[in-house]
Amino acid sequence: MNKLSLFVAVLTVAVAATVAMAGNLTISTNTVWSGTVTVDGTVTVNSNANLTIQPGTIVNFVGAGTMSFNGAGTLSALGTPSSPIQFNGSQCGTLTGNLKGIALSNCVVSGMGSVAAKTLWMNLNPLSAGVSMSNCTVSNSGPMQTNGVGAASVTNCDLRDMATIYIMTSSSGSVTCSNNKIQGGQLRAHSASSTEVGNNVIINGTIWCDGAAPVNNVLVHDNYIHDTSATAQYGLQSVVGQIYNNVIRGGTWTTGFCGGHMYNNVIESLTKAEGVTRGDSTHEQVNDCADGIVVERNIILNPSMGAFMTASTYLAKNAVIRNNTFDMRGVVGTNSSGVMYFNHLAPTGPAANINVRNNLFLRTGRIGAETDITNTLAYSDYNCWAGRNTDQYATGTSARFVSISMTGKAEGDDGFGMHDVTLPTLAAGFNPASLVANADFVDPYADADMLAGTHTTAQLLALYQQAFTPVAGSALINAGSPADASDPAVAYGQVDIGAIEVALLPGDANMDRKVTFADYVILERNFGATNATWAMGDFNGDGKVTFADYIMLETSFGKSVPEPMTLSLLAVGGLAMLKRRS
Repeated sequence: MNKLSLFVAVLTVAVAATVAMAGNLTISTNTVWSGTVTVDGTVTVNSNANLTIQPGTIVNFVGAGTMSFNGAGTLSALGTPSSPIQFNGSQCGTLTGNLKGIALSNCVVSGMGSVAAKTLWMNLNPLSAGVSMSNCTVSNSGPMQTNGVGAASVTNCDLRDMATIYIMTSSSGSVTCSNNKIQGGQLRAHSASSTEVGNNVIINGTIWCDGAAPVNNVLVHDNYIHDTSATAQYGLQSVVGQIYNNVIRGGTWTTGFCGGHMYNNVIESLTKAEGVTRGDSTHEQVNDCADGIVVERNIILNPSMGAFMTASTYLAKNAVIRNNTFDMRGVVGTNSSGVMYFNHLAPTGPAANINVRNNLFLRTGRIGAETDITNTLAYSDYNCWAGRNTDQYATGTSARFVSISMTGKAEGDDGFGMHDVTLPTLAAGFNPASLVANADFVDPYADADMLAGTHTTAQLLALYQQAFTPVAGSALINAGSPADASDPAVAYGQVDIGAIEVALLPGDANMDRKVTFADYVILERNFGATNATWAMGDFNGDGKVTFADYIMLETSFGKSVPEPMTLSLLAVGGLAMLKRRS
């Protein structure tokens, strides 16, 4: 191979056709690459030099081939769908150093860095111009890391085989990671002024947003994360922000070290079949939560042990856990407890002040803890306990699982179980179909379908939500705390227990999903009443039964709301008929 010297004085140097670069070379002025470029040795791009790689270019790294940027230049590699830019290595080839900015589009990266050693194939520090990466495919390569002050955007990329992305910025830079597909890697955003991670599909990998900006500046939403491996722990980790509309499945702990507002998610540990294959390896799903976290309207399924875990009294203090559906339907293994418990809380120290209300604990035991803790709960009421899997860990039968006490209250006092709905305690004496549409619903979509975009996270969420919608006559309907009547998810002052609210018609006083003469009789009987409820005929929520409520009933007379549709109908096209109030 011939050594190519790039010490040139013209403004732009074009390197075209097939070129081999041997040894250590320096680029000191604007340069354009095209054709096939082979890098063997270190190519250094000096300060203020911009390197542009044209569509269709193939860059091969061989031997000890690397590229190093040193200054305020840029790297621009903007391919097209029909003429992508290729970066090829044989577990070698790295891009390192400081530069003004990076722009990659329609690039195919293969074999760069080292998968086994997790050697970075890109370790660049973009300054004011930041980093933009879109429509790129990275496979069989090590991680990518950028650490700078500008904005970072990674969109519509396909990352496989440990091709992890680490986006590090200072407080002046924002991060957007959306519509990516990641298989066997991690998507990590760190210390940004704002962070949005949305609409990604991640298989056997993790979303990690540690050290990010304040809660309202961090959005993690509409992601599908499924860990089927036996080693990864968390599907979602170190996120303190708005966490919503995600489906997070598998993982030893499922979510960890999270805080802020976690709502409208499906958080599912291993299915029973997966649990048999991997063993009893899943534990708490909402794990090591930050102070003041609000966990509401989530469907939380299949932990093998507890569903909610904290590491000390300094974590999960002042937590609000309301209107969730917890279902231990799939527990397996000798350590499976059937108890929804808070564990690893120290018996001394500041009060945890946890508030638990309006939750459905389906096939789940009572609240428990690993030690007899006082000052942990501030409130636990208006919850429904139905069909626990086992009495193995009933109060007093195990030194490991005991009921949490509440200072100054006995169980059954107002605020500590007085308004709980308690149905048959043993699964053998209880039918979940009396509460929700399909408590045994199993995700019908394969990971390949999610990666291909055949089905979306929104569609899957709708299926889960439909499955856990209360059926007509359910004990969950209007059994929640009246204090939550102003919740935006609640209509007409009716608060249901569980993650999903029933959509009722104004005028449906007996809540049978239709407005008939029976509802008129109820309204007439209570006409003029004050301190009234929906069940008495107060449909406009003003606390009175008046002519205004009669007009609402008359308008809806003869109408009905369908029962929850069969899941098979939903799967083949009934999704458009779904309407969930939120």
